[in-house]
Amino acid sequence: MKEFSTFVGLHARNTLAPVLVLLGGMAGIETALFARAMAAIPEPVGTESLPSPDLLIHRAGLFWCCAVCFMLITVLLCLDGCSFSSQNRYTLGRLRISEQKQVLYQAVYHGLIYLLFAAVQIVLGFVLCRWYCAKLESRVLTEQLSLLTFYQSRLLHGFLPLEDYGIWLRNLLLLSALSVSSAAFSYLHRQKKFGISIVILAVSSVFLFPTGVNSAGLNLAFSVGTVLILLSQLALLLKKTGGEEDA
Repeated sequence: MKEFSTFVGLHARNTLAPVLVLLGGMAGIETALFARAMAAIPEPVGTESLPSPDLLIHRAGLFWCCAVCFMLITVLLCLDGCSFSSQNRYTLGRLRISEQKQVLYQAVYHGLIYLLFAAVQIVLGFVLCRWYCAKLESRVLTEQLSLLTFYQSRLLHGFLPLEDYGIWLRNLLLLSALSVSSAAFSYLHRQKKFGISIVILAVSSVFLFPTGVNSAGLNLAFSVGTVLILLSQLALLLKKTGGEEDA
């Protein structure tokens, strides 16, 4: 456990502060975009003239802000570990952690960062829904409307699919594949190679992660592709580390 915490601490020291800045920026920009969309609603506000919150989220362009933040976090995680300071390399040398364990520990840390990213977007979605209900001056609709918005908005439904269990499974597979592939990138970089898998997975996620309730076929295809990438990365790491141990 001490070995794990020390190793993760080295990576957190390099990446946690920038990740928090990116998440804070995402929350601030998305709130400003939603506020501008809300301000464009003509007065007086009535239930008939007020656009639905999922439509406002779409009009405000929150998807693009979220996508940019996701890509920047992915780049940050991929570059983490590609180059360490001499002090960090000395600490790793004293720990004597195998390459296989390094990738595993780094993947766990990356997974936690991606979960933090998702949590911030989910909480922000609920906050914006409550703001929308305040515009209606209705407290009764808050919970029901929030859940309805997470069903109707493709962006929010991708993060919190509620009773859509197929998307929960897809997200679990995607989280695993992103975590392992981003950790493998720095490992391959140290081997003078380029990890293309994380690039393919990240770009695909930007366009295929937002989903609706009637997108089972597309989600299945995305899940299959994600599993293939995950298995290829695991096979590559096992082959590499196995070869190094034999040598």
